Amino acid sequence: MKKVNWGIVGLGNIALEFASSFKNINNGQLVSIASKDQNKIRSFKEKFKIKNELCFNNYEDLLNSKEVEAVYIALPNSLHYYWVINCIKKSKRILVEKPATLNMQEMQKIEKELSGKNLFFAEAFMYRYLPQIKTIIELIKDDRIGNIISMESVFGKNIMTKKNIFGFKKKKKKN
Repeated sequence: MKKVNWGIVGLGNIALEFASSFKNINNGQLVSIASKDQNKIRSFKEKFKIKNELCFNNYEDLLNSKEVEAVYIALPNSLHYYWVINCIKKSKRILVEKPATLNMQEMQKIEKELSGKNLFFAEAFMYRYLPQIKTIIELIKDDRIGNIISMESVFGKNIMTKKNIFGFKKKKKKN
């Protein structure tokens, strides 16, 4: 089975989770990373054994790499659209963190750019691929639960009960 070579643009906490998941699959591998933060590059390079020549401090260089077939975009939301468009122009497969865009007009432009191209594009909604979703779809298709009138699904976290949900480090008090 051929492995898809992945690159990650933006090396925050969610990118660390994504990169760690490659140990659980056999059809993909992380080969390249890009960040503006040299410490993050160094840390990811060591942890995931990325070749030095495929570690970039410029996102464009990752997109220009012939080694990279698919790109996971884990940048701040306001940068998603710009880098999705650049990935399309470089014929890279794309997985972008949610939200993929900030508005409908950006998504329509992405759709137009993808038109006629055979490129994978997805927004990182993991729930879509969970086993229980497949089971629910099968139950509906097999007409085992009757006619669907409406459906509602909710996922959330009670942030009032979580401490330090954003991962900020507390400043040490000076004596």
